[in-house]
Amino acid sequence: MQPDDPTLERSFRGHKDAVTSVCFNNNMKQLISGSLDGCVMIWNFKPQLRAYRFAGHKVWALPTQRFAFTLSGHQNWVRSCAASPDCRLAVSGGDDRCVKVWDLGSKKCIRSYDDHTGCVNTVAFHPDGTCVASAGTDNTIKLWDIRTNQLLQHYKAHTGAVTHLTFHPSGNFLLTTSLDATLKAGVGAASRW
Repeated sequence: MQPDDPTLERSFRGHKDAVTSVCFNNNMKQLISGSLDGCVMIWNFKPQLRAYRFAGHKVWALPTQRFAFTLSGHQNWVRSCAASPDCRLAVSGGDDRCVKVWDLGSKKCIRSYDDHTGCVNTVAFHPDGTCVASAGTDNTIKLWDIRTNQLLQHYKAHTGAVTHLTFHPSGNFLLTTSLDATLKAGVGAASRW
């Protein structure tokens, strides 16, 4: 082992089935995970603070740790969801091959994109909140402008299903992971993969 090699800091145990997603809370004090056990868990980095378990996949009010409401509209499993930077909208994608944008105030679907030919594994909002990205089993990445409802970009960047995508906080980079054993980065809005 080299001195600069990463080491395991801590393991989190509590899910009862495969963990399918994970992300950092913006406060960098917590980690959030989702699992096939039907639960979302919030893990605190300080070992003395307990983890929170949210059973079922609903919109949750974190300060009260209570169920808030359900967004219904997909015709099959929902694989991914994300809130907009201002928390007024949400985007979701799933096995019905649709990407849906939701107004969290009215609790209604305000946009639906069905351009994918396979399941949508992952969705994300651009940091400026004006577009969403999605990717999935059709090996493609798509970006939509939610103000104009237009498909901005379409990439066939991978030779296997895309498993996750995320924007850099600056909005200048988009990272994707795939079952083709690669991680790819796109640079700028007009980048080519």
